[in-house]
Amino acid sequence: MIKALIFDFGGVFDNGNGFSGFKDRYAGKFDLTPEEFRSVLMKFWRPARLSEISCQEFWDGIVGDLGCKPEYIKSLLREYVVYNKEMVEFVRSLKGRYKLAILSNHISDWFESSIGELGLEDVFDVIVTSYEVGMAKPDKKIYVETARRLCVKPEECVFIDDQENNIPPAEELGMKAILFRDNGQLKKELRELGIKTKS
Repeated sequence: MIKALIFDFGGVFDNGNGFSGFKDRYAGKFDLTPEEFRSVLMKFWRPARLSEISCQEFWDGIVGDLGCKPEYIKSLLREYVVYNKEMVEFVRSLKGRYKLAILSNHISDWFESSIGELGLEDVFDVIVTSYEVGMAKPDKKIYVETARRLCVKPEECVFIDDQENNIPPAEELGMKAILFRDNGQLKKELRELGIKTKS
């Protein structure tokens, strides 16, 4: 029996999907190729998401390499990121019928600002972030920790993520896993798993 749903954040509740669209759209502003731009972002993202460097060091590192001000790169991110409001309302409709969790590789200031902006603080029973626990998907231990905090077995969970490489560890632990592509596809696959949805 499914008792809990575990959601990724970026790429599910917004269009972030691992900087892929962002690099394509804005690399030219810095006279970089998309892959060069992504390399700069990931150079600082990887340690920041594990709290090996602070959020301030993350932003300072990026703008140091790009030669711009922090406000500029943040303004580009605000311009780019579009929240998935339909998914927010869908998850609200599940509250009380299933245990709900977020499992996200993220950095603290960006993630917490997004959660506050969407009003999701009280929707989820558990929020597990890479910066808090010091490990990141696809490390199996972070999936196990999320199930432990939910007080359920892995096989009682459905895990939803937009990154294909994050799916196999969940399945290996016995979780049902769904690769998120769009809202309609997710709802359809959840219904096929017996999840009662209102929409």
